[in-house]
Amino acid sequence: MALRNVYYHFGYIQLSAKYPTSYYAYWPAFWLWSGCYDSSGTSNSWYNEIDIGESGGSGAKNGHEMGCSLHINPSGNTMDYTVANTIQTGFLISAAFHKYAVEWEPNRVTWYIDNNVVATYSDLTGATIPQHPMSAVINFCIDPNYAFLPSNWNNAANVPIPHADSVPTRYPAYFEVDSLMYYTLPTNCSNALTICTPSTDYSSRALEQSIITGGSCSPTFNTSSDYTLRAVNYVELGKGTTINANGSGFFAIETMPCAN
Repeated sequence: MALRNVYYHFGYIQLSAKYPTSYYAYWPAFWLWSGCYDSSGTSNSWYNEIDIGESGGSGAKNGHEMGCSLHINPSGNTMDYTVANTIQTGFLISAAFHKYAVEWEPNRVTWYIDNNVVATYSDLTGATIPQHPMSAVINFCIDPNYAFLPSNWNNAANVPIPHADSVPTRYPAYFEVDSLMYYTLPTNCSNALTICTPSTDYSSRALEQSIITGGSCSPTFNTSSDYTLRAVNYVELGKGTTINANGSGFFAIETMPCAN
């Protein structure tokens, strides 16, 4: 399923899903893609792709691996730059709903599974990070290289060879989606913010000119709520600030230029 005519340009996008597993031939994926056309349907001269959660081959067979990668060619319709990560999730991805997300910035891509950072890639120039709007794609494919093929299969150009450990692929199989969420990054780049009551709403975490916590109050940041403080100039953790390291989340600070 491709969300045609809906284009995302930077921000945070998250899928809650159960992925199909147990067979090499399964190839489910959640990704952002520009393809060969821009948001107006005009043929472009570049290729952009961010794979947020992709499971195929041994990952689909074992049921606990997830691929998080990006592919880009700034000047052509083929991929000439790739960043690839294979994540060992530690859980069976078909057993329950889990969250797979990416935070896409002009100079950084950060991948999350269940709100935890699992991979990141930065390029201050932005040259090797997708810069164009992309569609979201949720697909469930069968990989012919790992599938049992008909006895009369004949493809002289590319003959897929079934994997040695392949077993007959069973149907039906399901890629279950609970929700798809997208947030852009609000900006208050002329605002000096003082935090006394931390917000847990991702969509409210705007980019401020500066941020000071504490001082005249005593804010507590519970890491189970996954906090990120973003400012153009600085973030100052003042007297009375407590970072409570409970749960498996995180507390992060980022300084960055004001987003366009």
